Amino acid sequence: MSVLVYHSWWRTLKLLFLVGYGLLALLSLNGSDSSAIEEAELLFIEGSVDASIELLESLDLKTHPQALLMLASIYCNSEEWQKLNRLVKDMEDIPYLKDLSYYFSGRIALAKNRLGSARRAFEKAAKERPSGTQFIQGHIYFYQALCFQKLKQMDQASDAYEKALENNFTAESIEEILQLAQLHTLFADAQTTINYLNSYPESLLKEDAQIGALLGRAYLNKDLHFLAIKSFSESLALEPEQPSILALRANAYRISRNYTSALVDIQKAIDLAPKLIELNYVLGLIHFEMGELEGANSAFQLIFPYMQEDSNFLLLSAQLAYTVEDLSFAKKTLSRYLQLQEEVAHINAHYLSLLLKENALKDTITKPQSLDWVFFENYVNERNSADYILSNTRSASLTFFMAQVAKANEDSLTEKRLLETTLERAEKNTPEYLCASWQLKVLEN
Repeated sequence: MSVLVYHSWWRTLKLLFLVGYGLLALLSLNGSDSSAIEEAELLFIEGSVDASIELLESLDLKTHPQALLMLASIYCNSEEWQKLNRLVKDMEDIPYLKDLSYYFSGRIALAKNRLGSARRAFEKAAKERPSGTQFIQGHIYFYQALCFQKLKQMDQASDAYEKALENNFTAESIEEILQLAQLHTLFADAQTTINYLNSYPESLLKEDAQIGALLGRAYLNKDLHFLAIKSFSESLALEPEQPSILALRANAYRISRNYTSALVDIQKAIDLAPKLIELNYVLGLIHFEMGELEGANSAFQLIFPYMQEDSNFLLLSAQLAYTVEDLSFAKKTLSRYLQLQEEVAHINAHYLSLLLKENALKDTITKPQSLDWVFFENYVNERNSADYILSNTRSASLTFFMAQVAKANEDSLTEKRLLETTLERAEKNTPEYLCASWQLKVLEN
């Protein structure tokens, strides 16, 4: 397999592997004079593919099934679907090539996106399996999995994928390597994809931009951010204008706290695909972690229509909007959050609903059974002092929202003290830390 990667003519070798080591072996007992076949194979190996095809086409394919099968394989892998279709009709008349005729019919139909026809053909190919044909069986199930995937029949796709592996399917081209890696991504874990792609020489990454993209996504799923950046960079070196990969690398840079590089990548992604409003989510996160809360709020407003099922985003947006005094957006995002979290809401949502003085919001959720919540209500109603509460809790979230009460009461000294306490208690890059840091700078200025 490594030969396929080390040489630029791997596509030609792919046909040789498919024909020479798999399908033709099935016909060893049925071949007649093989000298012409051997000559065609030699021409093929030497790179004289046209001459090989010409020789094969000159034979009586009905009496030379090996030649018929080799030519069909070449046409299939060079995507000469019209020529292949003519050969499939000849195969249908040969009983022991029945499964292969269905297989090639399925490949033709799949290439033309006739998914129903492809599905039926692959099912027939699997049922017609003669003895000793594990090689082609793996290919049948592999392409069946791809067909089911396109049909969005994911349970069937997963089953066919497992059967392809059980029948020792081996990818023999960059295209099949990519397709199998994508199936690993869907039906296995990220480590499986990483191990699979890393089983090939590193030079494989230079063959196709999608290889680096797939590997980068797998690394990102494993929280291996620097390796993800490396793989995404290799993909972008081949195809620089990939908005989705630029956004993924930007996110990896963000997680690694290289905000300068992250901002460059996400801005380029947005410039390339301005209609992909979702890219602004990464932009918002970068601005947020850089302490640019107004920029983050603006970005989150743009993507709000696309993120209304993401409770984490909604709560973060509500807290951010409240901090920058965008009360309209804070109410909108909090309201949507509470619709999703009807039974159990985060305590920050309770703090916000009380601060926003929205009775409609407050009445939709049950109060939390929490001492911090009791302290907060007591602080709002002036039943407990800040000193008393600080001596009885270590919650950074509570002190941040108490600071909002002090701000509303125009008590800047207490507000500053509570924000400083929040910074001492909160972990860096948490919403409380970032919002308190930004608010403290505004207060000091």
